[in-house]
Amino acid sequence: MANVLKNFMLVLYQYHIDRALDLFVAGLLPACSTTHKSNQSGRS
Repeated sequence: MANVLKNFMLVLYQYHIDRALDLFVAGLLPACSTTHKSNQSGRS
């Protein structure tokens, strides 16, 4: 029973890391692109 629980926790942990990375990248990329665009428009 403990083994099943350990496997479940491992899967949950892995899933959360994947989701966290997805959210991190999804939040980071638009922020970088918008700041880059605003910097370019500010220069011109």
